[in-house]
Amino acid sequence: MEFFFSIHIICNSVLVGILFVTQLITYLSFLAVDSHTFIGFHKRYTMNISFIVIPFMVGELFSLIYLNYIDSDLFLSLMILLVIWLFTFIILVPIHNKLSLKHNISLINRLIDYNWFRTILWTVKLIILFYFFYDKVIT
Repeated sequence: MEFFFSIHIICNSVLVGILFVTQLITYLSFLAVDSHTFIGFHKRYTMNISFIVIPFMVGELFSLIYLNYIDSDLFLSLMILLVIWLFTFIILVPIHNKLSLKHNISLINRLIDYNWFRTILWTVKLIILFYFFYDKVIT
């Protein structure tokens, strides 16, 4: 269990770090990119960030499924992760798909606003994991 918990907390921590950089730097920089170069910039960004985040997202998901199989105390974390994934693929991916076709300040602002929800959820999930670690492992 400790191995999978370590994998899970590492993946979650990396994703929270990436989310804050994305939220506070990358998405805000979308507003400053010239509309003539935005589509190419955005396509490179989404392709490159996918190579970084997808392995961590998959590692996080499978390690949490396994951990829930062993200990149902992490069920809330699994539900939060399910909401994050649904929100990502139902709300944020379609915005990115539209932005890959056309520079749109309104969509960029929507992306910035909506991504706060995901950033907060992933952070709350990490706090729950630290509490679980303290409660189950340290004490």
